[in-house]
Amino acid sequence: MAIIATVKTMYGEDRELYIRINHAEINNHNVNSEFTFRGYLVEVDYSEAKYIYEHIINMIVDVTGNIWQQAYEKLKEEISPFEDA
Repeated sequence: MAIIATVKTMYGEDRELYIRINHAEINNHNVNSEFTFRGYLVEVDYSEAKYIYEHIINMIVDVTGNIWQQAYEKLKEEISPFEDA
């Protein structure tokens, strides 16, 4: 799962990036979970690419549902426009 969106990089440039979850700490019982998203240049091989964008989301997840989908939906609310990768 990933999205493609134009965002401001760590270097202040607006770039189209491939953004995916890099790290997740999942909690239940109404305790925030943390998701770290990282963005990579669209035109490079992701296996060797260095990230140039990072976005952290803290949210309460429904552990009975699809946690990854919930995290990406929250990210989509915070950055726009985007497309599913």
